[in-house]
Amino acid sequence: MDDPDLHSLPGFRFSPTDEELIDDYLKPKITGNDNKNTRRLPVIDICKYEPWDLPSFARIPTKDKEWYYFTEQSLRHKKGNSKNRSTEKGFWKPTGTDRKIMSGGKVIGMKKTLVYHLGRSPKGEGTKYVIHEYRTTKEFDGKHPGQVGF
Repeated sequence: MDDPDLHSLPGFRFSPTDEELIDDYLKPKITGNDNKNTRRLPVIDICKYEPWDLPSFARIPTKDKEWYYFTEQSLRHKKGNSKNRSTEKGFWKPTGTDRKIMSGGKVIGMKKTLVYHLGRSPKGEGTKYVIHEYRTTKEFDGKHPGQVGF
């Protein structure tokens, strides 16, 4: 989807802060208040595709090596809490600790870094592909926290 508004801004670069991703994109998406911002980001199941295929789904044209998507959290088992992050050829492995996203002195979200590994756990081979997963830390209007991947 080519957005004419983007081309009318000379020197435009889409580079939102972590706070903006939570407040201006993820929160409206979770609460069903889609707006011009949220409609610019596609909704895809990241685990149905390999990381090298993901850039073709981006709606915001960029020469950067960074793309933005909404994705719903997928659980491995219906009654469990473990997340399904497997693709056909590999899996997204969490690394490091979750980082807090602050706004006005309050935690509004969390950011997790995942690295793509080819093969199956625990013997998968790490690659250069990295994704940052954002999630809210509270419910909005009774809706559960959501997540978005970048």
